[in-house]
Amino acid sequence: MKATKKLTLFAPAKLNLFLEVQAQRSDGYHDLESIFQTIDLCDELTIAISPLPAGAQTSFSLELPASERSVGLSNTDNLILRAAALFFQSAQGLGPLAVSFSLKKKIPIAAGLAGGSTDAAATIYGLNYLLNEPLNETDRLALCRQLGADVPFCLLQGCMLGRGRGDELLRLPMRRDLSFLLLLPPASELLTAQEVYQRFDQIPRKEPSREGSSFIRELMDADSELACHCFNALQEAAISLNHWAEHALSSLEAIGLQGLVSGSGPTVFAPIERLDPNPLINRLQAEGFEVALHRPVDGYKQIVGYL
Repeated sequence: MKATKKLTLFAPAKLNLFLEVQAQRSDGYHDLESIFQTIDLCDELTIAISPLPAGAQTSFSLELPASERSVGLSNTDNLILRAAALFFQSAQGLGPLAVSFSLKKKIPIAAGLAGGSTDAAATIYGLNYLLNEPLNETDRLALCRQLGADVPFCLLQGCMLGRGRGDELLRLPMRRDLSFLLLLPPASELLTAQEVYQRFDQIPRKEPSREGSSFIRELMDADSELACHCFNALQEAAISLNHWAEHALSSLEAIGLQGLVSGSGPTVFAPIERLDPNPLINRLQAEGFEVALHRPVDGYKQIVGYL
């Protein structure tokens, strides 16, 4: 290996277009059925690898350039570093290396967008790419499952049906005619998945269980108004803990859009079909929301540099 190998790639956020949640499992997770979609809101992860002298130990470091999105993140206890350590435990014969990461954070943390999970998946993918692919896809997915329920999907990306913990995955066709209007929460309005699921378990279910199969039929129908079929069983729990999310949903409804909390929230989004989004964006920005239009993406084609 030459003196330094370096790679920069984008790690995309995840939306839950459909999310039904069932009972809690013995491992602490909940059984669920979800339709996942990656979008072009991305963190930017740079990985640099340099050889060390024989007898040295492989080392890891993480740089977090200061930004509003990186507030609250640790550069010593971070899912990126855990993913890297797990990768080197699994891959054989790599020799002592200095591995450094730099993360430009664009995805809000604790916002229902799988920001930490996608960074971990990008770490596994990027290390494997730089080191001549010592792990096959089955091995990479096994590592991702150890890191979190969302991480396997974040490795595969695109549009997928998730069952079980969310890591039993099936590829679905992607609606490329869709855009998503996202209302991103301020740094003071974050939710952890743990607290939302705990609240979910306390709320009696008022709606009958929904099945992803009907949503998949609508997803495949190009003439379907998909927003009418989006669903999130965690939404009631999320808005009971976060009034910003409730306000964001009400603001979308006021301009004729059907919004949805993504995952455990509090990010709110609305699918946009056959509408000019600019007047909608202007109105929401006038209300003080951080709002942007994003489109679906389907894989790590977004590698932006390799030296």
